[in-house]
Amino acid sequence: MNQLSIRFLVVGAIVLSMLIPLLLVGGVAEERRQYYTEAVSAIAGSWGGDQTITGPLLIVPVLRRYTEQSSSGEVAPQHQRYERVVTPETLNIEASITHQYRHRAIYEVPVYQASVKVSGTFTDIGLNALRENLMRSYGTRRF
Repeated sequence: MNQLSIRFLVVGAIVLSMLIPLLLVGGVAEERRQYYTEAVSAIAGSWGGDQTITGPLLIVPVLRRYTEQSSSGEVAPQHQRYERVVTPETLNIEASITHQYRHRAIYEVPVYQASVKVSGTFTDIGLNALRENLMRSYGTRRF
């Protein structure tokens, strides 16, 4: 064997020997990533998880009465119940958020706490239309 072949073999052996520590470090990094994910999940589970904030809504039950004619010519009264959702004309949301850090082993996870005030106004037009719809559906009772 000549001198050049020996050098290539030595360099190849060094490269292969350096892959072993690289794989070990990669394994440790993956293990740490899994521990971090578990720490975040554990803290999030004890803290409350995701929250959704919506504005005020009026959910009104509605009874729709109608008649339906069958193929034989008979007229039968029918009714359908459903809910009507009325949204506010204006919506105001005031929120303040604070954060703190929770610790699990060597990991630090931020958690948040919010104070939220939600208000809205419903227009008379929407409420009057709703009142008329209810009176048509349920009779002449006063709402």
